[in-house]
Amino acid sequence: MRLILFFKDRIAFECILLFLGMCAIVLLSSNHPIGDEQIYLSNLDWKGNFFSSAFIQQYKGTSGILSTWLFSLFPAYVRTHIGTMRLLFVVQFSVSVWLCFLLLKRKGFLLHPSIVIFIPGSVVLCARAMGDFPPVLLMTVFLWVIEFLEQKGNTYRKRGLIILVSALLGALTIIGKQNLSVVVFIWPFYLFVSKRMHWIELVLFYLILLPFPLYIFSLWQGIAPASSKIVSLGSFHWQNAEFVLNWFFLSYVFLKGDFKSWFIVQWKNLVVFITLTACLYFAQDNWRTDLAAHDLRSFCHLIFHLELAMASVAALLIMKDELLYSFSWQQLSITVIILLMVLASVKLSAMQMRYPAAFFPLLLLYVFNTKTALVKIKYWSLLGLAFNLLNIYLLYSLKD
Repeated sequence: MRLILFFKDRIAFECILLFLGMCAIVLLSSNHPIGDEQIYLSNLDWKGNFFSSAFIQQYKGTSGILSTWLFSLFPAYVRTHIGTMRLLFVVQFSVSVWLCFLLLKRKGFLLHPSIVIFIPGSVVLCARAMGDFPPVLLMTVFLWVIEFLEQKGNTYRKRGLIILVSALLGALTIIGKQNLSVVVFIWPFYLFVSKRMHWIELVLFYLILLPFPLYIFSLWQGIAPASSKIVSLGSFHWQNAEFVLNWFFLSYVFLKGDFKSWFIVQWKNLVVFITLTACLYFAQDNWRTDLAAHDLRSFCHLIFHLELAMASVAALLIMKDELLYSFSWQQLSITVIILLMVLASVKLSAMQMRYPAAFFPLLLLYVFNTKTALVKIKYWSLLGLAFNLLNIYLLYSLKD
């Protein structure tokens, strides 16, 4: 009977379709590396100790070293078969989605565990071998552990154990994905200002958290290996900042499942919305290039850049409205994280969808802590399902 009810649940059924679709695309895709996969896979050719300072110093790639350490523990077959490695990331993604659901359920939100995987672009996190998902999974577990500090009646011994475990999880999260560093700094701040963590516990948290990542970064002489070139020392790439805000806007409205009512609200502030969009768009040089050539490609670029500017303004207005109407320290903390992501991204030489998507556990907590906790899914999830499957298919179709 439970199985029949499960399949009658449309969202659960779509979740199964997406999971099976992802597995099918992974299994049917060619076993050749795509994008940066070859760089990270080359690290597994190391003949010595993967945890030695020599290996850490010569590590290749921009992302953290955690995934390489994890896969160095697997048999040689797994490390040489890209499809198997990708499937493991799909499984990790599914586990993290379930943990997010349980965390939200503990906070009183009735949310189906599958809804996160319909956020446009979220599944790109688990599409690559040696990808970004282990630290995202650790961050989800970190949120789970830190949540226990909010419980009343904890003994000093239990609180000390929570601090120890959360700090270790935070340290592993940082060395797995450097841009998640801001998360483990903001969340203790949230607990501190909400008077659920004492300053002694906060000091203990950082004493346990910081040494390991700082040791890794000292060997790299920066937050990334010397072989990487993720930071542009020249001009600011403002489009990267727009990309982060664009992803936040689409995810927020998508999770709310109510595009129509949001745009009706924005029409009331039409002058402000258009003015800010125009200022953001014409403050960059994109429009000069878009209007210089009179062809279809330039017109598509014009529409794309204009959409980025509009969604960026909309995202900022959403943050402002939610903080005004339903202020909480948790929401302020996550808003600060998003804005710090925006600022940090402008110095990156390139921006990809998976960077902001790595913050989806925090995005869920933000969205469902807002003034409206009602989820109006309707059939937008089908759009997300199709978009994500197409995204992974196109990713695996790339030729080096």
